[in-house]
Amino acid sequence: MLLGAHESTSGGYYKAFLRGKEDDCDCIQVFTKSPRMWNAKPLKEKEIKKFKDAQSDTKLEPNVSHAMYLLNIANSDAKKLAKAVDYLTVELERAEQLGLMGVVLHPGFSADKNRISLVADSINKAFDKTKGFKVMLLLESMAGQGNSVGSTFEELRDIIKLVSNKKRIGVCFDTCHSFSAGYDIVNDYEGVWKSFDKIIGLKKLVCFHLNDSQYGFNSKHDRHEEIGEGKIGSGFFKKLVNDKRFAKTPGYMELRPKSENDPIYARNIKRLRNMVQ
Repeated sequence: MLLGAHESTSGGYYKAFLRGKEDDCDCIQVFTKSPRMWNAKPLKEKEIKKFKDAQSDTKLEPNVSHAMYLLNIANSDAKKLAKAVDYLTVELERAEQLGLMGVVLHPGFSADKNRISLVADSINKAFDKTKGFKVMLLLESMAGQGNSVGSTFEELRDIIKLVSNKKRIGVCFDTCHSFSAGYDIVNDYEGVWKSFDKIIGLKKLVCFHLNDSQYGFNSKHDRHEEIGEGKIGSGFFKKLVNDKRFAKTPGYMELRPKSENDPIYARNIKRLRNMVQ
């Protein structure tokens, strides 16, 4: 498995690659804009070049961005939904400019009975606005909290079925989220992948978020923990990093440092590498 982390772009987008190299990553995930603000300054050609040069120099790939948290493409309010589609388009445009493989997206939150079609229609509109792009949209498996969309394989499958451009849609399997949503990756490792393959298809699993969980199985809580220190534990991750089916699949960790200078990603990358047999 290709091991990576969500690296900071503080001080310049290109610095994410330098941090990734320092952490012994194979690949990285970044934000291309603030995850908690709508507006962002357009990317400058100088910034794009420095980013691509750093990628070339460090040889870290494949790399993705994570869409901002404000996006809700399942919103049943027409004006808010239109705004979400516009900014999803912006996320895809920025990722394409930077040469990223994909944009990881939380499918959204909604109690609307038509929420699956709302998500798929929003994606189709964003894809129509970005025709000719290579960048993919990667639906993140969710923990099942509240009215979140995409916590079951069936919901992810149903969204994908309604998306016109199948080449640009895939899944980001978040280990913490799926465990919290009720997929027993600890005690039924093969059963979960058999189910995923039957319902969605393993060929649609484009990347992982490699996170342990602070909460237990089927808790519906989204709280990440360091590898081997949570309720998932080391056993699952040892199986995963040695699974030949995912030998070329990138996995990105999303963890919060315990202090300003805490080398949390380097520490956890090392843990995972030590599990490889």
